[in-house]
Amino acid sequence: MKSILTNMKVLIVLDGVHRGEQMGALAGNLSWLGQGSRIIVTTNNKKVLNVFDNVAVEECVVKPMENYHAYQLFWKHASQGNVPRDVDEYDSLSRDIVEDLGRIPMAIVPWANSLKKEKDIEIWRSTRHRIRNNPLERKVEAALNANYESLYLSTKMVFLDIACFFIGKDERILSYMWKDCDCDLPLETRELRNMHFLEDGENNELRMHSQLRDFGRKIVERNILQQRCRIWKFSDACSILEDGQVSFHKLLEISFRGS
Repeated sequence: MKSILTNMKVLIVLDGVHRGEQMGALAGNLSWLGQGSRIIVTTNNKKVLNVFDNVAVEECVVKPMENYHAYQLFWKHASQGNVPRDVDEYDSLSRDIVEDLGRIPMAIVPWANSLKKEKDIEIWRSTRHRIRNNPLERKVEAALNANYESLYLSTKMVFLDIACFFIGKDERILSYMWKDCDCDLPLETRELRNMHFLEDGENNELRMHSQLRDFGRKIVERNILQQRCRIWKFSDACSILEDGQVSFHKLLEISFRGS
C-alpha cells in the first residue's frame, strides 16, 4: 500500500474491522497518505481506533433503527416485487416481522428480499411464524458468531454468564463474584460494550438485546443437558438432579464458576 498510496489524497473504507492488528496492517502508518486523505472504519470494537494515537478520530455510534426507518427499509426491498403494500394485513405482518427481527438491518434485508415476489398472504403468515419461533435466523447468527469468536475466552465467559443469569442485575454487586473467579470485570464489560454485546443500563444494570441473550443461551445449549456449563431453567436443574448423572462438585462449578 505504501508504494501505491504515497502522497496521494485518498478515501479508504475499512468495513468490519475486529482487531487492532488488522487496522495497523491496513492503515496504521498515516505518513503513507497524502494531505487531506480520509479513512472510514466500521467496527464493533472501538479499541481498533487506538492505532491512531496522534490523529484526531471522530467517532459516530450507529444507534438501533427507529421503528419507522426499519419499516421503510423492509418495504424498500419487499416492494420491488409489487407486493400489495396497501393491503392492511400485509402492512400488519411487515410491522410484526420487523419488530420480531429486532429492527436489525442485517436481518431485515434478506427477509424482505425473500418476500418481494410473494403475494400469497399465507407465505407471509408462515414467515412471521418462522421468525418468531427461530429469532436467530441463520444470517443474523453468522454475524453474531463472528463477533463472539473475536472475543477473548474470559470475555466470552462473562458474556455467557450475563446472557444466562444476570440481565438487569447490578454490575457492582456481581463484580465480587467474578473477582473470586480471577476475572477482571471492568475490562470484560468494557470489551463487551465496545463490541456492542452489552448496552448501558440505568443504575449500573447490565442490559443486553434480546437477540444477543438468545444467541448466548443457544451457545450453551449446543451441549446435551448434563454437559452444559450453565443451567438457568428450573425444570432443567430438576432433571439433572433427578437423573443423578451430575456430581455435587459439578453443580458447584456450574453455579459459581460457569465453566
